[in-house]
Amino acid sequence: ICYPTVGLKNRSVCFLGVSDIIEPNKAWRDYKKEITGRDWDYDFRRLFFTWTDDISTGKFKPWIEIASREETCGWIDPLDLWMGPKGNIHFLWSEKAIDERLREKFFPSAKQSFSIKYAIFKKGKVIIRKTLIEAREGKNVDIPVTARFHVTPDNKLYVICSIRKNEKQYSANVENRILMLSPKGEIKAQYTLNLKK
Repeated sequence: ICYPTVGLKNRSVCFLGVSDIIEPNKAWRDYKKEITGRDWDYDFRRLFFTWTDDISTGKFKPWIEIASREETCGWIDPLDLWMGPKGNIHFLWSEKAIDERLREKFFPSAKQSFSIKYAIFKKGKVIIRKTLIEAREGKNVDIPVTARFHVTPDNKLYVICSIRKNEKQYSANVENRILMLSPKGEIKAQYTLNLKK
């Protein structure tokens, strides 16, 4: 499990990371080798979480899978984690539905999507799960790239995110937005941040 976002609060530790192993699907691994010429290609498509209430014990809870893009060889990136009040742990991650290199051969009818996902975790399980922003193939929408939490001193939760305009995956035209979230993960308000830098 790599590329984590980690929360530390008193002696508690929360750890949200993505799978990082050599491609486990032999057919996909062989096909990727034909494309790249390399014997390896990594899997970043399963999101896992663990925690401990007291790091001094050295003991963490068993891993829990929060999200997966296993079905179509997609991509997941852990973006942020916030240890909020009342024992709520807030997760933020991005998902890409499909590895385009494999689509034609392995899942030609699947549709591509890019999204920013949000969840609240409490007492060992996800209690709320939302898609905050999503771009779906064939629709004239903007592609979410990345996001981070912004928390006010009175625990109001915002998400600051960047969006590539005009459905171009690698476009340099990026817009910054701020989303205000309700306690149940609904977007209460959304604004464009016109930043000079």
